[in-house]
Amino acid sequence: MTSAQSITLPPDPSESWWPYVVATIVAIISMIRAYMGGKTYKSDKTLQGKVVIVTGANTGIGFEVASDMALRGAQVVMACRNINSAQAAAAKILKICPAALLDVQELDLASLQSVVDFVQKLTHSNVNILILNAGVVFHPFALTEDGFETHFQVNYLGHFLLTRLLVSRMCTTPGARVISMTSQSHFAADICLHDLNLQINYSARRAYGQSKLALLLMTRYLGLMLQDTNVNFLAVNPGLVRGTKHVSSSPVLRESLLIGLAMRPLMWMFMKSPKQGSQSVIYAALDPELEEIRGAYICDCDVSEPSSLATDKKLAADLFERSLSLVAAKAMAAGLSQVWKTENNGL
Repeated sequence: MTSAQSITLPPDPSESWWPYVVATIVAIISMIRAYMGGKTYKSDKTLQGKVVIVTGANTGIGFEVASDMALRGAQVVMACRNINSAQAAAAKILKICPAALLDVQELDLASLQSVVDFVQKLTHSNVNILILNAGVVFHPFALTEDGFETHFQVNYLGHFLLTRLLVSRMCTTPGARVISMTSQSHFAADICLHDLNLQINYSARRAYGQSKLALLLMTRYLGLMLQDTNVNFLAVNPGLVRGTKHVSSSPVLRESLLIGLAMRPLMWMFMKSPKQGSQSVIYAALDPELEEIRGAYICDCDVSEPSSLATDKKLAADLFERSLSLVAAKAMAAGLSQVWKTENNGL
């Protein structure tokens, strides 16, 4: 009796190609995410003995920047509107770095008095790095207690006053830097000097863009004005960042649950994480090559060109003078009139 011979069947074509397709798709997605994530700034620079102030340090990019500065040994002042959230964020940083030097302070940029109170309570005689990160976006029209449109005051005017009140300390600090958080939206923005509250033709998108352009104009103006002092001014566009209140507040995501769910995978693929978004801020704060580049606009860890309107010197000067007049009364009433004129800094 002849034994049965085993028969080897050819591989099923339907089972041979799909692993390669899956691998290719995964590779393409990985490449897209890596590209959209931007550059990672690598530096072993330490900040022992340095004081770093980060506004809005409790969430998003601000939290990532505060964490990085703390890991480098800096004394980090977490200037936040929500103290409970700021303390919770500080606790997270301490879990990562038990030796972190953190100082949680209340700062509500929607109140110019809160800005003054913050500066008066600040015990540090020198400030090495000031990061103007906090902000709002897509906020419905509303006036602050000081009578200014919310985007304009929270994103710009409050930070303008904060910078003005701290600049005298920073001008005496070698290597000091002020870093403003702007955005791509400034390219489509304008400054409405005759109606800064945009009451005639308001839209949240327009108000947000104006506030970010204003920050960039301030940065470039002060960078040139104070070019002979120790302090430099830099503006950073962190790119599109997911997982922030700016994204969650988008009208597109809030329009319907279905649209929001459909957008999530695209956001995951094409937008940066807060940590990735923080890289250009960290670069602006630390990179030695930026020491002599005054008023630079930074994208993806590199110096870039802003909009033509952002380089308009007359517009920058007009906005600066107007901003001075809007906040001077508050500072002078608080007994801080001396900050409006300091020796040898042109202010």
